[in-house]
Amino acid sequence: MFRLRDAIHASSQPHPDDIFRTVFDRLAQGRLRTTVRAGVPLTELPAFLRSGAAGGGGKTLTTC
Repeated sequence: MFRLRDAIHASSQPHPDDIFRTVFDRLAQGRLRTTVRAGVPLTELPAFLRSGAAGGGGKTLTTC
């Protein structure tokens, strides 16, 4: 899974503009994609997390 924080801290670039340029270039190339596993209404999120369904690969998006 891609995390912007990890990309910034791992970068040897001295200036934030250079760091973000690298991240945006990778984003434009499609290299920072992750799978969306589920969409869960916010009101159902606690039960979803307790159920263990959140484990495994992919993102869980909360919806209204």
